[in-house]
Amino acid sequence: MQAKRSIAVVVLVMTMIALLAGCGRRETEEPIPADTPVVATNTPTTLPTTLPPTATPAPTNPPTPESTPTDAQSETPRSDTADARTVVFNIPSDVIGTFRSSGALFLNTVFEDGNTEEETLVLDAGYSSAENDFGFNQYFQLEAIRADQPDPQSLAIYEVGEVVAALFNGTWRTADRNDAILSMTDNPFAPPLYQLTTSMSEADRVGNGERNGVAVIHYQSTDPALFLSAANLDLNDGQEIADVQVDVWVSEEGNYIVGYELKATINDAVDFDIERNQVRVDQQINWQFDIYDIGADVQILVPEEAPEPSSASVPGFAEGEFPLPIGAEMKTNMFGQTEIMTDMSETEVMNFYQQTLTELGWKIEGAFGLYEATKDELRFSMMALTTNQGKTLVQIRND
Repeated sequence: MQAKRSIAVVVLVMTMIALLAGCGRRETEEPIPADTPVVATNTPTTLPTTLPPTATPAPTNPPTPESTPTDAQSETPRSDTADARTVVFNIPSDVIGTFRSSGALFLNTVFEDGNTEEETLVLDAGYSSAENDFGFNQYFQLEAIRADQPDPQSLAIYEVGEVVAALFNGTWRTADRNDAILSMTDNPFAPPLYQLTTSMSEADRVGNGERNGVAVIHYQSTDPALFLSAANLDLNDGQEIADVQVDVWVSEEGNYIVGYELKATINDAVDFDIERNQVRVDQQINWQFDIYDIGADVQILVPEEAPEPSSASVPGFAEGEFPLPIGAEMKTNMFGQTEIMTDMSETEVMNFYQQTLTELGWKIEGAFGLYEATKDELRFSMMALTTNQGKTLVQIRND
């Protein structure tokens, strides 16, 4: 029996993370602003297949993701195979101020009965340093495609200025960028990029060439451990990896990764069919990523169809009238829920509301961080959680 799974699980996991934001979140750390841009002229030669960015200037054609490399970017072979032991590559956003990126993750699964299933996850993204509290604006869009599903699954996240806007399940939601958990969410093509900046110690230096308008050095490895580390995969229960090839292209100026391609076959991988029975499959993985439009005018805007973040509100209270502990902040998250952040402990803050709301004629009932407030026909619930930073987050839900 053929398994029913999807590479779109990446999209679903991030959606679940957002939905679970109602159960608490970590506060975001302030990002480090990007450094001075290194401008490069981009003259791509291939056609785009990724999603077009919304509300940004039209990009030049991104590299076309294919199951085999399309290196029209020529390389000059080197007679030596100098390794990269002393090389530590840079993340693009640490070196350049603006760029777009594209990627594709191809997964071909062969089942025990010989049937095959093809799945693709396509990335379109952009980054621009900016004069705001975060030091940058960025967006990414994902589209998961399966032959047996008529409509692709999609997810988009925009972080612009003080706002984060997310599109999932066909609905836009917006929130303050400081409070939205999705502002902490990397696109799934970023972790391999981070890993490859430090893990290419045994890679061979293949040669010099050009990729996406940038002079690059091409590194290559067939080390299974490097692939597994970059792809964040573990082998167990008899699984085997074969046909490994990791290619990384690094800019000569700036030493940042311009692109990567990870290829391998995982034999006897464990999967589950629709009845949750284990099945064994072979999976061919091809994971590609490129940056382009380096140093171009990449202006990232919140899409017009995304609503403005809503004002915090509590039933029975006009805007700005709900009592707050001294020093507390009250905001609305991207799911329309009112949130209060305070330095008080859970016990202290709930004692505060037990006393304050009772004096205003409300009845407060509950325990262990879950409370319900009622007054005549008005009703709302309160949930108190302790964050990793030791603060208390109070979420108010209008019942």
